[in-house]
Amino acid sequence: MKKILVITTGGTIAMKKDRETGGLMPAVSGKDLAAAVPGLAHYADLDVLEFSNKPSGWMTAADMFELSKLIDRLADTDQADGFVITHGTDTLEETAFFLEAVLKTEKPVCVTGAMRGASALSADGPANILA
Repeated sequence: MKKILVITTGGTIAMKKDRETGGLMPAVSGKDLAAAVPGLAHYADLDVLEFSNKPSGWMTAADMFELSKLIDRLADTDQADGFVITHGTDTLEETAFFLEAVLKTEKPVCVTGAMRGASALSADGPANILA
């Protein structure tokens, strides 16, 4: 079975509605996010690493560079055959482009997010991770 490392960065996929403000707030850990995906363990030997848990608008170029160094470092080990990066949609495209440009690894790296928070009635994050 393939070993997949899910690296979480935050964003809507890891947020829940704040009861007082009605806005979305970082609230879901990487392990909780992976646990919300039914049957995920049937597809791969999964491990989760929380890189950050913040709105993706706060993702800086320095954060993207640190994420790329982490992926390349872990790719040089037998810890993962591939990577899934969970990310907020505000800067998902920028991070994905950056990773495509700088990563040295040939191992697959998938960047995914969600349009609805983890507490939404039809949260799309778990299905996006599985896809």
